Amino acid sequence: MDLIFGTSWKSSVLSLIAGIALYFQQVGTTFPTTAGEWGTAIVSALIFAWGRITKDGDQTGVAKV
Repeated sequence: MDLIFGTSWKSSVLSLIAGIALYFQQVGTTFPTTAGEWGTAIVSALIFAWGRITKDGDQTGVAKV
């Protein structure tokens, strides 16, 4: 997992799951077509990015974005 997500893989996986769950709950499995759906897609991507940047409490090193 370290090769894919870096040293903070737990927060990365959790944020990926949260972003996907939010998108599917709001939009479903379709590609976004309206402004609201695109907004949901952007917020979901930001949730993943935020979790990717943050670190687990017991990890060291530079965040890999």
